[in-house]
Amino acid sequence: MPPAPIDHLPFYSRDLGRLSSAAGRYQIIAPTWEGLTRAHPDLTDFSPANQDMGAWYLASDTYGHATGGRDLASDLRDPNRYSEIAGALHGQWTSLPGGAEEGQDQSEFARRMTDALGRYQTTSPGR
Repeated sequence: MPPAPIDHLPFYSRDLGRLSSAAGRYQIIAPTWEGLTRAHPDLTDFSPANQDMGAWYLASDTYGHATGGRDLASDLRDPNRYSEIAGALHGQWTSLPGGAEEGQDQSEFARRMTDALGRYQTTSPGR
């Protein structure tokens, strides 16, 4: 089955000075989405629900690779690991602490993670 398409055209990003296919809630670029759909055939379209699931897969896969196989869902339960999580994921999401577009410090990140996990704990695609 061919990869689920991203139904949009690239746009010009002045910050990057080049065309970008970044789209959706998580600004996933076309090559990343295509790789995700090959690895996870349940991603059949670019719907909001599949964007959420795709972002979870991307985060889980990236984290596991960067940490020698650690499980992101398990490590999210431990606030002492938030710095490690941000460090493993800031290459994919550059606004995380340590990323190229850093917009928050580690303590702000930890506070937001704790708040978000409290709200969305039972709805996580990884559960």
